[in-house]
Amino acid sequence: MKASRFVSCMALGGLLAALVAGCSTDKNNRHRSRDRIDSRDRVDTRDRVDSRDRSLPSDAELPRTADRVKSSRGENMSYTADRDGRVYVYDRDKGSVVYSGSINRDERITVRPDRNRIDIEGKSVSDKDLTSDHEFEIYFDRR
Repeated sequence: MKASRFVSCMALGGLLAALVAGCSTDKNNRHRSRDRIDSRDRVDTRDRVDSRDRSLPSDAELPRTADRVKSSRGENMSYTADRDGRVYVYDRDKGSVVYSGSINRDERITVRPDRNRIDIEGKSVSDKDLTSDHEFEIYFDRR
């Protein structure tokens, strides 16, 4: 009799432990399931290009999969690729891509608006006129 009571208590204890482990409370002492996705679990995608972003023209030539990796207004900026892919330099004020091209892992792209230069590994890859007080953004899209 004692053995069956012990087994029943252990089973009940295990069930209660499983129920408690599956839930947690947030700072407002509200319960939430760990399996449920809510706003705290969402990925911040504000830096991703989205066709619903009204500030980008429809012909921006930026793929939806490209991530913004650098942004600067009127100052030099650079980005070193952590893998092979494509880079895009976007002039936010003009609303257009001023450069796009392939980049290899560990190569660095440098945007120098004051010199009208975009370089990859020190070699000029663009001769477009860059307005030095515009906001430029570098986007990276892995292959």
